[in-house]
Amino acid sequence: MTKKITFSLLAILISGCVIISAGLIAGGWFLLKSQKNYVPPTAVPAEMLSVEEQMNLIQVQVSDIRGLELKTPLDRAMLSTADLERMVTNDFFKDYTAQDAQNDANVLSAVGLLHRNFDLIDFYKKLYSEQIAGFYDSETKEMNVISDGHFGGMERMTYAHEFTHALQDQNYDLQNGLHLNTEYCKQASEYCAAVTAMI
Repeated sequence: MTKKITFSLLAILISGCVIISAGLIAGGWFLLKSQKNYVPPTAVPAEMLSVEEQMNLIQVQVSDIRGLELKTPLDRAMLSTADLERMVTNDFFKDYTAQDAQNDANVLSAVGLLHRNFDLIDFYKKLYSEQIAGFYDSETKEMNVISDGHFGGMERMTYAHEFTHALQDQNYDLQNGLHLNTEYCKQASEYCAAVTAMI
């Protein structure tokens, strides 16, 4: 009797989940179709569109999903991996000195995460040069997508993600409105960590 009841409850739960899932999918489709800037699926594969057309389409879709509008045109740049490596070397680490890296390595080695002479700057440069697929620069207001002549699924996904940050910046002002800037974050690091996590 207990096995039969358990099986029946399980069957009801599974049925309920399937119905709820189907409802969510149908509801999501309805909500998507009801958006004011909704662009219906096209029979033309994304790869058949130019990179600029794909970016424009992504921007419309992300703006609708987020409920935020792009207030001013966005500067966009496609960078090669070589461009990114130069940028990482010249820009990202201009304020991160060899002494900063040694101090960080000392702290990390004290808790057993690294050996004392670990070259943290070289590690970071390689990591960022290889792992960054794109980024929005809130100082220059420029969108950067890393691609060596290809704009496939990963690049489109990255563009959608980073475009969200551009929308957040234009609507809430990341540096001045939300105070995500170097000077403020030196004094209120926990606040900046929380806001960064939220973003």
